[in-house]
Amino acid sequence: MDLAIVADMYCMAELKADCEAYLSKNMKAENLLAIIKTAETADSVKLENKIISFLVTNIDKLKDTMDVDSIPHPLLIKCMVKMNLALKEKK
Repeated sequence: MDLAIVADMYCMAELKADCEAYLSKNMKAENLLAIIKTAETADSVKLENKIISFLVTNIDKLKDTMDVDSIPHPLLIKCMVKMNLALKEKK
């Protein structure tokens, strides 16, 4: 995860994209908070979007396996907006 931060710091776009893809593919409840921290530190909008999708898709499972209060509130707000949009599309 630190590699994504270093790649961002030194403007290594291809390496950063590879790190984002790897972290997205290997995202699970056990490493979610670390990936959130990496996305914030590396200023990764792409990874943040994957996190939001992961949260929206797995929120029922996550509430039993992790402390949802530890997720940064701005990220939770973005999740709520995405869920609200999805509900509006279903109508």
